[in-house]
Amino acid sequence: MRMTKLLLTIILICNVAMFAPAQRRRSRTVERDVRILKHAPTIYITFEGFGKVGNSLEAQLLETGRASKSQEQSQYVWLRLHNNTRWVIYFPTVDMFVILGGVSVIHPRYQVEERDGTRAPINDLDKQLGTSLQPGRSALFSVLREHFSNGRKIYLSFRYSWEDGSLTFGHTFLGEPSHRVEFGSDDLSASAR
Repeated sequence: MRMTKLLLTIILICNVAMFAPAQRRRSRTVERDVRILKHAPTIYITFEGFGKVGNSLEAQLLETGRASKSQEQSQYVWLRLHNNTRWVIYFPTVDMFVILGGVSVIHPRYQVEERDGTRAPINDLDKQLGTSLQPGRSALFSVLREHFSNGRKIYLSFRYSWEDGSLTFGHTFLGEPSHRVEFGSDDLSASAR
């Protein structure tokens, strides 16, 4: 009996010693492999320029460097959504994904948040469309400049390809996380300098 306890204790200690380091190594590997560009966030938005009409042709001009980054008489702000993860992301749209002259242009269903955190009643369309953004890719989209007035910010909800969920705005299955990426008037001010 005493010998059996001793033998079981030795087996237990050996098992813990063998498997514990392997679990620690695996978690570091997974963490390291999430981002494609190690210095950049996973999902993020950058400022690209200002525009007058906010359409795909203007996006093509912006992409080739022929569009103005001047704020003069601009009604739209051009932003770029980046997917810096190894997974596809899905997000709701108000229109379909367009590639014009090699430029990816999306019309995401974004929301506007006031400085106090309340949601402004903007962009509440009933369309139930969605699209995806592949790993390491980015896409342009335009936002009305007025959506950045008075300290406002815009945000896009998204989900990863490995998550269950719906593409309809603001709805996820019970227990599933919800993700969002933001770009605010402070970000715009810093980027437009």
